[in-house]
Amino acid sequence: MERNEEMAEIGRKWKAPRELTRSLPRDVRLTKGGVAISVLAGAFLIGSVVAAVGLGSKAAKDSADRRLLDAQGVEAEAVVTRLWRRSDKEHAPMVAYEFTYRGGVYRHSTRAPQRVWRTLAEGTPVKVRFAPEHPENNTPVDWKGDGPLPAFVPVLAFGILLFGGVVLSTILRSQKRLLSDGKAAPGIVRKSRRSSHGKHVYTYEFTLPGGQTVTRKSGPVHKSVEPGSIVTVLYDPEKPSRSAIYPLELVRVDEMS
Repeated sequence: MERNEEMAEIGRKWKAPRELTRSLPRDVRLTKGGVAISVLAGAFLIGSVVAAVGLGSKAAKDSADRRLLDAQGVEAEAVVTRLWRRSDKEHAPMVAYEFTYRGGVYRHSTRAPQRVWRTLAEGTPVKVRFAPEHPENNTPVDWKGDGPLPAFVPVLAFGILLFGGVVLSTILRSQKRLLSDGKAAPGIVRKSRRSSHGKHVYTYEFTLPGGQTVTRKSGPVHKSVEPGSIVTVLYDPEKPSRSAIYPLELVRVDEMS
């Protein structure tokens, strides 16, 4: 059977779901997955602002502390109190030390170069530089410690979180618009492949009212559809390449309205 004849036969067998036959625009509500995505998008967007403000303040304070330390710092002898490796991928070598000044005990921990860390033990004396008016502002003399938070970190954190929030919001908004204003058409799944996290990506075809056949790929979705299955496709009448296999994962028709 030729493809045009096959698509015509599919059109004769296909019937649009009842909820898609109502007049446009359809009333739409979020599924549980859509609610979760909406909450996550909001958290990303709010988090981007919180990260920019919080990390920006820390970077500014760290930079000011380092300038004060460079300008007014004095040296003292501290004692190593602990050696360990961080439990991250780098397993960075860490040193904790303490020193006394004007009757107070000040403690600090920082990274150390591997070559230095190997020479240290609990009780080993180390030189530190501290600000007399703020002894909690201190750093080792013989090696570079953690240092101030780089100025690019707040910008990077803001950008990553903002990007994530915008992407999720765009996906959600796109599905809402497609379900609200999209037209339904008969389609057929041509290919299927497994994607990440147990999801599937489909190649499908559907026919427009004028007889034109459109071929598209779905995004990664949870639904499992066998190649050759007849499906309902929602598409944007103004740009048919914007389409998706129905039902959508994040939104559904609000039949209570």
